[in-house]
Amino acid sequence: MIELILQSHTDYIDLLPSLPTAWKDGKVTGLCARGAFVFDMEWKAGKLISTNIKSLKGGKCLLRYEGKVKELSTEAGKSYQVTF
Repeated sequence: MIELILQSHTDYIDLLPSLPTAWKDGKVTGLCARGAFVFDMEWKAGKLISTNIKSLKGGKCLLRYEGKVKELSTEAGKSYQVTF
């Protein structure tokens, strides 16, 4: 189920890669991704409206959502609000 919301098995962390149409609105907290990142996300009408990322060890975070890519340089223990 989590793979429908977040995938991190490639170089990118994909956000809402396979969101079912029945899940129009929703939110998740505490999803872990490769690279020691923890995600909280919310979506409405099938579109991502907020993403908060906590970096546990710092480093580069490559995000992908609907074909758009964002790269973050993160520091350990800090949180980042991302919009697409």
